[in-house]
Amino acid sequence: MIQRPTISTHVPRFLDFVCFEFLFKNRKIDVEKVKELFPSDADMIAKLSKNVTKFVVDSGNFPESMFENLMEF
Repeated sequence: MIQRPTISTHVPRFLDFVCFEFLFKNRKIDVEKVKELFPSDADMIAKLSKNVTKFVVDSGNFPESMFENLMEF
């Protein structure tokens, strides 16, 4: 995230959107909708978001299955 600060600024918005629209509603992530909202570097934003999520899961008391759809994205 330090090496790509301009992309990193989108991670909170990405996580907010993906968690609310797909994970908490237990729906499969719609890749087209995500790429529509994050047209440039959507894959890198997703990768950075997965890193943040992995850290939260590993250091918190969250079940990994809760974020399974994001990890498969």
